[in-house]
Amino acid sequence: MHKALQSVFIVAALALLVPACSNIGNVGLVSTQRPDFTKAQTDMASCRSAARTTNELAACSSKFGPALAQIAQDSLDQASRAQDRATRINLYASAANAGWDSSTNAGLQAADAAIQAGGGECDKILGNEFTPARDCALLQVGPGFVTHVRTSVLIARTQAKPRASVTAADKKQLTDASIRYVRNTFDFVESRRRQFDADPNIDASMRTMLDRQRAVFYCTALQISAVNRKLGQADTARRVGRDRDRILAADSSLQGETCLASS
Repeated sequence: MHKALQSVFIVAALALLVPACSNIGNVGLVSTQRPDFTKAQTDMASCRSAARTTNELAACSSKFGPALAQIAQDSLDQASRAQDRATRINLYASAANAGWDSSTNAGLQAADAAIQAGGGECDKILGNEFTPARDCALLQVGPGFVTHVRTSVLIARTQAKPRASVTAADKKQLTDASIRYVRNTFDFVESRRRQFDADPNIDASMRTMLDRQRAVFYCTALQISAVNRKLGQADTARRVGRDRDRILAADSSLQGETCLASS
């Protein structure tokens, strides 16, 4: 599946991160992950892997997104009742993961709340207390993943409209999201990725997963530029292009990346 399609919607469990064009931020968590969460993620991943157009991807989110959003809310609620900090953090991480996986407004709102609450719990960990490092790492990069999903959904929604139906307000919303995209996704995640290098408690699989998101950010930025150009917003397209160069500077292998326009 081409990255330009995968970049619009996000999923790919760490166990499924074999293809170079894997999607963002669906990381296998630990003991409190629900069986229905695993099934919903697998169903979504299978659907998106088979999709060949943005309409087909949107259909995947419509079919499986509500279940993931409900799991996100349930995990968020359960976390607030958990007695020990490690369990709370794990549930918050699960809520965040399910929330951004859903690509729904409700799920993204649950993810926002989980990231804030879970990050607060991670900040309170004492020196002699067990640290669920992987969960805390996921919560740290979570805002970048949520921004990616929201921007990708906005791009898909804009592309679905006939050009004549795209209003001035739509264009402004697109411009605002476009010029912030690379800063709030790639730059944000990379800064935390570098911090993880110095943490022996964070296993290599987490860093590998984050490294593989560069291609997704790169192809999404390319898509954002193309959509803006089609709408006559050449200046915005150029600004995003300059931002995209920072991704290439971090990983020159992306220069040969094949990112096909979504249909």
